[in-house]
Amino acid sequence: MNEIVNKMRGELRDVLRESVADYTSKPRDKWLFDWPSQVILVVNQIFWCQEVEQAFQNMAKGDRQAMVNYNEQKVKQLTRLIEVTRTNLPKSERQKVMNMITIDAHSRDIVANIVESGSDKQDCFLWMCQLRSYWDTSISDCRIRICDASFPYGYEYLGNGARLVITPLTGEWLQLLQPVLPSWQAALKPAGTACSPVLTCTSVPQCSSNKVVHEVACLVVF
Repeated sequence: MNEIVNKMRGELRDVLRESVADYTSKPRDKWLFDWPSQVILVVNQIFWCQEVEQAFQNMAKGDRQAMVNYNEQKVKQLTRLIEVTRTNLPKSERQKVMNMITIDAHSRDIVANIVESGSDKQDCFLWMCQLRSYWDTSISDCRIRICDASFPYGYEYLGNGARLVITPLTGEWLQLLQPVLPSWQAALKPAGTACSPVLTCTSVPQCSSNKVVHEVACLVVF
């Protein structure tokens, strides 16, 4: 069984790498139909983080409207996805678009909050406290970061099911719990396994058995 799981994660990693390379080659509303739902959500978040941090860098160079302009870009991207849902789509493809809209709506709100707060530095708490995805070129893999915590993406298979909306309460609990997530990983994984945490929206029976609030548990998979 471990060999099957390792093979599945290895295949997902290869597909994720290819999707990262493909993202900029075509319009986003076309790109998403070429890849599995789980992969497009991760890659979408990777490029969202890149774009937000590029806006911060542009602000540091003197472009005070960089984040405002990026906020307008996010609204346009979200509007375009909504337009796509009005077209004739198969059920599975429509679900992919809806999943992306769910995550994009949260991303839009985060950028709007940064603009409203007047934050202009990449290390501001409003940004550091977010669940952020990065493509680490040194290892050709994805890493998840929040505050001072950093985890490898674990490639837990999710399929094309609906994603939960990320609420302010979810974010606050993740900020509170992030220092102890490595301890949970060490305590929960069986001896002899190489299990790593995945931060995503799904059901986590392992965590519920440890009395973790369900809304937080839906974001932490080992």
